Amino acid sequence: MPPASPAAKSEAGDPLQSITFAFGLGLLVIRFSMLNQMLYMILHFNPFLMYVFEIPVLIGLALTGGIWRSFRGSPAYYWTGYGLWMAAVTPFSTWRSGSLHVVWGFWKVELPVLFVIAGLALTWRACQMVMHAIAWGGLLSVAAGHFFRNQSSGSERLEITFGTVANANDYACVLLLMLPFVLWLALSSKTIVVRVAIYAAVTAGLYMILSTGSRGAMLSLSAEILFFLYRGTMRQRMALLILAPLAVGVAVAGISEHLKSRILSFSTADSGSQAEAAESLALRQYELRKTIEYTIANPVLGLGPGQFSTYEGTNNKTVGGRRGTWMDAHNSYLQASSECGIPGLLLFLAGFLSSGHLLSKTYRKARQRPDCGDIRAAVFSVMLGMTGFCVAITFLNFAYLFYGPALGGLAIAMSSAAEHEFERRGAEAGQAGAPVLPTRAGSSRGQVWTA
Repeated sequence: MPPASPAAKSEAGDPLQSITFAFGLGLLVIRFSMLNQMLYMILHFNPFLMYVFEIPVLIGLALTGGIWRSFRGSPAYYWTGYGLWMAAVTPFSTWRSGSLHVVWGFWKVELPVLFVIAGLALTWRACQMVMHAIAWGGLLSVAAGHFFRNQSSGSERLEITFGTVANANDYACVLLLMLPFVLWLALSSKTIVVRVAIYAAVTAGLYMILSTGSRGAMLSLSAEILFFLYRGTMRQRMALLILAPLAVGVAVAGISEHLKSRILSFSTADSGSQAEAAESLALRQYELRKTIEYTIANPVLGLGPGQFSTYEGTNNKTVGGRRGTWMDAHNSYLQASSECGIPGLLLFLAGFLSSGHLLSKTYRKARQRPDCGDIRAAVFSVMLGMTGFCVAITFLNFAYLFYGPALGGLAIAMSSAAEHEFERRGAEAGQAGAPVLPTRAGSSRGQVWTA
């Protein structure tokens, strides 16, 4: 047997590392699932679950060197640089105390997720456990759409009664990110009953996305389908062409004609009698113009993190002499540029692009190895979710949330762990004296959809 890597030895022989990683997995489930908010709605008091898990994790990261270990990949530099730039421009903000609150929140609860993943997931097995944690978070998020639907809004659109993604569009974006992880969970299972149950949950997730009536989500879902067809294997494409129409058909059958009409209206002219849809489009166009205007006017320092809505609201007058819309940018990329300047936008983009580069590089290597079907499947799932997410946030305010840093941390962990796994499996095949052969469909190393 080839010798274990230093990462594997550390994971196996360091109790503090193992305990910290266990708390880290718990924290990931909580962050991705909104579990703490769900328990608050049920128990009527705040259990502070996030801090129960985050504080031990941060202490463990510091003691085990996990924070420094995270910088073995470029996304850690870009996302940390983004956080530092946010702090640097805050003294010049149009409302310093408001920006300070945004920056403190980013450093306290959003950026640390990168270090939790990149600093603690040191082996391929650990990366799979992180994938499981995110997938279970996705399953809980799907359940939230059923059990915590906001019935008091008076709208047919699906909204959640709590949390940072209570808005219909935000909720759809989060599901678009996590459903590929849930699908991977199903395909990784060897039990038929579990697979069928999780497939049903994926279909329910598609129904939840369509029930939000989000046009941006529809574009993002289309982007995921195109990515699947472009980067997937032949068997993946065949599975998509056979199963996707079935799942989408079931999901579409459950939504109203009003929501179908809203989803398909991409201009004020298309919106017809739907006054809400027409007004929403007009506001988005107005905010787009303003974000570009403020970016050009403040190209280096921006308005200050989180200050677009306040600045726009106090410095503009709309029809009837009323002050501005007081709404956020509704475009994460232009939110970053108008509030943190063009350097902030470049760091924000670099965080995603560097993550995508690491994942794509690992995927290409895994695709050349018939004994690495599990690596190929896992990395493909992350890239698929990231594609939909990056399109969706073009219409949302996600510039300061943890999802980007989390994807960066996962890209670092998977790239590093996969490199050792390629080595280890190659050495095992060499010792066996036989060439590496394709694995049996459905086995632990090669799933049906990746052969």
